[in-house]
Amino acid sequence: MTTSVILSIDVGSSSIRCTPYNYLNDADGAGAGATRSAPSPSSPSNKNKHKFPSSRCNDIDKSTIIAIDQCASVCNISCVEADTGYILLQRKCSTTNTSRTIMQDINGCIDETIASLRVHQHETFQIIAVGITTFVMNLVGIDNNGENVSLGKEYTCSYACNLQSVQHQCHQLKEHLGGEKEKELYQKTGAPIHPAYAIGQLRHIYQKLRDNDTLDIKGWTTIASMCIAQWSGTDVLSLPISYSEASWTGMLDFHSGTFDAEYMDLLPSSCRDALPIVSDKVVEGLSHVYRQRWPEMSEGCTFMLGCGDGACANIGSKCTDVDRIAVTIGTSAAARIVLPLKIVQFTNPIEEENGSCNEECEDVAKRRKTIHHSFQVPHGLFCYRIDCDLVLLGGALTDGGSVIAWLRGLLNLKSEEEYMQCQEKADRMYLQCLTEIKSNSKPLTMIPFLSGERSTGYRGGAFGCITGLTRCTTSADLVKESLESVVLRINAILELILGGSKELVDRDGRIPIIIASGNALENNRLWRKMLADCSKMDVILDNETHEGTSRGAALMVAKELTKNRYLQQEPLSIIHTSKPSERSQFYWSRKVHEQDEVIRNLEALWTG
Repeated sequence: MTTSVILSIDVGSSSIRCTPYNYLNDADGAGAGATRSAPSPSSPSNKNKHKFPSSRCNDIDKSTIIAIDQCASVCNISCVEADTGYILLQRKCSTTNTSRTIMQDINGCIDETIASLRVHQHETFQIIAVGITTFVMNLVGIDNNGENVSLGKEYTCSYACNLQSVQHQCHQLKEHLGGEKEKELYQKTGAPIHPAYAIGQLRHIYQKLRDNDTLDIKGWTTIASMCIAQWSGTDVLSLPISYSEASWTGMLDFHSGTFDAEYMDLLPSSCRDALPIVSDKVVEGLSHVYRQRWPEMSEGCTFMLGCGDGACANIGSKCTDVDRIAVTIGTSAAARIVLPLKIVQFTNPIEEENGSCNEECEDVAKRRKTIHHSFQVPHGLFCYRIDCDLVLLGGALTDGGSVIAWLRGLLNLKSEEEYMQCQEKADRMYLQCLTEIKSNSKPLTMIPFLSGERSTGYRGGAFGCITGLTRCTTSADLVKESLESVVLRINAILELILGGSKELVDRDGRIPIIIASGNALENNRLWRKMLADCSKMDVILDNETHEGTSRGAALMVAKELTKNRYLQQEPLSIIHTSKPSERSQFYWSRKVHEQDEVIRNLEALWTG
């Protein structure tokens, strides 16, 4: 018997991971968890025909995936330059003093995983599909040879961009567009004008190109499509990028699934012509070179176009239902919810032979457009398309776990033991604070924007701050406040998510639960408790969602293989639940007010 395997490739900003999953397919729809189909949104039983019930099930699910133990491989490398946000497609290997590309590192992880499968799999196996999830946004400039070699890292774009020149471009764009047009574009693309998105970075790059006529960008692609082109032997410039990757650039109209025309007009024609096609297609087939390298990979292997790491983290954390919100704290942090929202073609769907459209057809098209545009993205959040049927509503912080990493370096808490002793003191202090009705001490307040701000203000030039320091401030005080500061910013995102999703979701008064993911949150009980108290929601730690991003990429592949429109709402396997404490409400309402007040006072110092 041959085991079918899906490989999940996770290209993060600080590591590359390859995880194999057994793919179990039940052709009859039984066994692997068959469920009833989703009720029609126009069903008479729904109170509001534009809303989807929160108990929405998916089409009959015919597959499941199971991670294969001991066969994952990890390469811990920096893929993004910290100071600039440039993508490091090539790096210097310290041990051999030679150059190594990101493609070699990805292929090396696959080599190691396949070698482990050969040792640990007792049955013959065949890799039938590969899913790729990457940090987003990412764009790579391609030269005449279909490579980035002649261009270099300066001709890449990423979510981590922190260049003053790009901030200046964004500021100029805002002044050029005006407030109302800026808001209109935000509602179409689900993203504000900010250095983390492509429009400012591309304008900056093409301004540089005008001063250097020796360089020529033939096209733009993503890390995922660059990999697939090499594996399949396809011309990289002819390969599309996914709706997910395109949406994370901040230039895709998430309603129609096309690059927004008004944004395109803000780019030079040479840039517009170089942008990739956007599609949901898959690529099939392995090149001769890679068939020899990986004989266990099927000749007709299916390659899924890249999917954003945030979307995969939600899916892999079992947060595919509107009653579950994924909160991830790794290096960065985010809170996100998956919502059902199909791509809508705003052209009239039925045309007469003479090319004109009748009144009924025009009325149908008008209603469809009205329904879609009735959904408003709350200011401070993003809305990215996952695929043709689903969108991701949420917000992100550039600094999450990195706040604690920075503080540990600052306080010289090098060992895990030293840090945990300090956090245990912070834990006791936190419990004591909850019992105090009124505090006489001057509050310590932190703004955790060490790398600038994304959600909820998207203010270019924002920086971090700690107020209330005295001679009595201890290391434990700083650890406690650092944890709380991130929780407060996540809570601000959660409040906007709950308000913004009401237009598409009917929860019947139920309060959603939070599913915790990301190493920093999964391994920190105090952080989860603070999050539960502040948000007034249960925070669940699930047994099966570790490495949720890789798991999500594999589930997206399974969804494609079975042609399901929706993802199965998986049952939870709960390890631990942090429940909100009623006695904490006064404390956290005060903390929210204090942090908001400091941010208001700092705004005048932030530019952009």
